[in-house]
Amino acid sequence: MIQYLDNIHHKDSKNFFLIAGPCIIEGEDMALRIAEKVIQITDKYNIPYIFKGSFKKSQQKPCRFFYNHR
Repeated sequence: MIQYLDNIHHKDSKNFFLIAGPCIIEGEDMALRIAEKVIQITDKYNIPYIFKGSFKKSQQKPCRFFYNHR
C-alpha cells in the first residue's frame, strides 16, 4: 500500500525525515508509548517523523517466532 503524505517533502540532501518504530507492535498502548517518546526527541531536534510498525511477523522467520494477530 502506498500512502502519500502531503506535508512531508524531501527537498535536498540536507533535509531528512525519520521513519522508525517497533518491528512488532504488541498493542495500541505499546505503539503510543513508543511514538510519544520518539516524538519528544524528534521535536527537540526539529526532525519530521513517520511512525512505522507491524502487527504481523516477517514471513522470512520460522513460525515459532512471535505473531500477534488481533
